[in-house]
Amino acid sequence: MKNSVIEIHSPMKIKTFVLLLLTTLFACNQEDDPKVEYDPTLYVLDYGHFPNPNLPADNLLTNAGVELGRMLFYEKALSRDRSMACADCHQQKDMFSDSRQFSIGVDSLPGKRQAMPVSESRFMRRSIYLNSIR
Repeated sequence: MKNSVIEIHSPMKIKTFVLLLLTTLFACNQEDDPKVEYDPTLYVLDYGHFPNPNLPADNLLTNAGVELGRMLFYEKALSRDRSMACADCHQQKDMFSDSRQFSIGVDSLPGKRQAMPVSESRFMRRSIYLNSIR
C-alpha cells in the first residue's frame, strides 16, 4: 500500500510547492481587506409640492443606502439569467417608467402589465416583484 503523503523529489517541485504555499498564505491575509464602516449621514431629498413618502422611521434614507440602491437598480446579476436590471424597464429617460404597453422580461417574454414609475413606489406599502429572485 502506498503512503498517502505527497512525495516531492525534484528541486523544481519543491520550489513550486513552496511558492504555492506562500501565495496561499499571503492571499488569506485579512489585514489588506478594506474596512467597511457604517455612515449614518442622512440623505436630503426635497419632495417639492408632493406629499412625504411612506418611509419607516427605523429605516431612514442615508447617503450610503441611496448609493447602494442606485447600484442595485443597475445590477443585472439580480435577474434570473443575469441579463436584465431594474433600469432596463424603468427607464430614466421615461421618468423611470416603461414607454411600452407591456414590459419585456427575461428571455424577451412580454409581461402582463407595464412597469410602473419607480417614483410611485415611495407611496406603496408593499412592492410587486415580477420575474424576480425570491
